[in-house]
Amino acid sequence: MKHMFQLINATVGYEQMRPCNHVRCTDHSVQLAILKVLVRIKDINAQLRQALVCIRRSKTMRQAYRREADLAGFASKEPPHQDCPTRWNSTHEMGSDAFSKRVPLDHIMNLYNDTIGIDVLSDEQWERIAAVNVFLRPPRQVMESLAADRKTSLDLVSASITHLIKHCENGETTFKDTNQDLTTVGMKAKLQQYEKLLVEESAIVAAYLNPQLSRPTDLTTMG
Repeated sequence: MKHMFQLINATVGYEQMRPCNHVRCTDHSVQLAILKVLVRIKDINAQLRQALVCIRRSKTMRQAYRREADLAGFASKEPPHQDCPTRWNSTHEMGSDAFSKRVPLDHIMNLYNDTIGIDVLSDEQWERIAAVNVFLRPPRQVMESLAADRKTSLDLVSASITHLIKHCENGETTFKDTNQDLTTVGMKAKLQQYEKLLVEESAIVAAYLNPQLSRPTDLTTMG
């Protein structure tokens, strides 16, 4: 999308529009918005990530985990993968998988506490991970749907952003009721900023397509 508007500016010569014609791709904009929520559990995710790295790197701990997972009745005996901190969907995957396998993870983290170097996550920490994971499910579904549509329209992107803003408003109410230190305010503000830019970009296209609007190229031809 950004390259299309750069081409329009180069053709039409609307230098005054250039400052407002930079719109990041939807994926990146949503990524920046969601990081505003994930920062609230950044320290917890760092602890979880460290534990998972230690467990997966140690043959002894992996074997112990598999025994615990088998006793707990899990179909998958492998410990969850650590995430890539710069990709929110992988962080969501790590938290969701780890929370579902909390029982064997807690046991191994407690058994090998000195080796891993961190304490077992508390009930309150697990609750915060779970709350954020639930909140991030709809955004992930929205982004996966947009990614599956190879010809995503501007209307669909705008509708998706509007939906995510509403989801932030609902999530803020939920967080206030259950987790006082969690908030969607930062995420909502980022999405609203992106929504405003989408409207401005549409105005640029409308101006370009308006045959009644004089352009620098027209004036040059007349002269």
